[in-house]
Amino acid sequence: MTRKVHEKRVIGRVAWIGIPEYGIKRLYARVDTGAHHNTIHCRDMAIKRLASGDVLSFVIVDTDKTHYGKRKIQPTKVSTSNFEEVEIRTSSGHEQKRYVVPFDIIVQGERYDGELFTLSDRSSMVFPALLGRRFLRGRYLVDAEQMVAINKKDKNK
Repeated sequence: MTRKVHEKRVIGRVAWIGIPEYGIKRLYARVDTGAHHNTIHCRDMAIKRLASGDVLSFVIVDTDKTHYGKRKIQPTKVSTSNFEEVEIRTSSGHEQKRYVVPFDIIVQGERYDGELFTLSDRSSMVFPALLGRRFLRGRYLVDAEQMVAINKKDKNK
């Protein structure tokens, strides 16, 4: 989906995202123009080596200590053979190996298929997900004065 500059939507510094495939309707995400990649909080990452290929399993959205938007989001177990392992540079400058998995997501009422997310333990962070530059580029203008930009077409409610 390519948009012209004048057609970009405004997004606040925080956005609600949905991951319909896993029943997640509203998840807080920090809009982070300093991050290249999208990231989502997960735990219990493990690879099973099978004759048919490797399978990555993990749990997204740990609810042991946090509630986002006053809704308790249930942990969701995921298994996929559609993943890669990449090396990324963290905000502190350290290189770290992470798994990258595609998700079909909804942001401000628009669906984006196959968006890549790195998997990371974000339990010490305020937001369980980040939307990075690669996702934002060509689609959104970030209004840092807005916490969450709500559009009338927002279907994540």
